[in-house]
Amino acid sequence: MSEPDDWIGQEVLVAVGSGRIRGILENFDYRGIVLRRTDEQGTQNHPVFYPMNTIGWMRQSSEQPPDETPSS
Repeated sequence: MSEPDDWIGQEVLVAVGSGRIRGILENFDYRGIVLRRTDEQGTQNHPVFYPMNTIGWMRQSSEQPPDETPSS
């Protein structure tokens, strides 16, 4: 299983507050993350810092989110 440090430069999905944000992970440390957000058309915007205390979870875009179960 890979760690968030290994995901730098890759697309991730992040739970922030009551929403989810998709973007390219640019930096990760104990203070928080820097994410270059991606809109629905795939356009990348400027980088945004999210403090660690606002993040519920973070995963690579290709993984199943922790609060969802696959349907059978």
